[in-house]
Amino acid sequence: MNDETKIEAIESLQKFGRDRSESRSRNEWKLCFALWTVLLACIVSFLTHRFSVSGSARWIAPVVAVIVILVHYWRLSIVERKQHLEGRIFYFYRKKIMEIIGVEFDQKIEAEIKKVEELKQPPNHILKLTITILLAGLACIAVFLRFPRVHPTEIIGA
Repeated sequence: MNDETKIEAIESLQKFGRDRSESRSRNEWKLCFALWTVLLACIVSFLTHRFSVSGSARWIAPVVAVIVILVHYWRLSIVERKQHLEGRIFYFYRKKIMEIIGVEFDQKIEAEIKKVEELKQPPNHILKLTITILLAGLACIAVFLRFPRVHPTEIIGA
């Protein structure tokens, strides 16, 4: 395999990885917007009295909110790890292409690139998770405003 063919193969792999990463990011935003829409619909339903449930919702809503937040965090952390790995693979491909064509960065630039690659980046999903937490909290508040206080023994029937 000659150098030109190697470069084309590496560029093809690099493009595939970039397209996959962009697709994952778009799908993740769609999933977030869907989740937020459902949470907003619940809030509006509770506040406009179009959704009726028993007073036990006061006790169930916080549990469901915590479950939604934890599942969303788990999903976002998986996506974050995949994005980080794909970024490292992208830099690997770039380095291989530069080795094949015989180009090297200046030592100062190479040192800067290493520093940036070694930095612990804050998770990109903090904003998404924050919005989910706020909306889940608002849904709980809406439930507490909408339904009267019920003692846990009344739910169980004791």
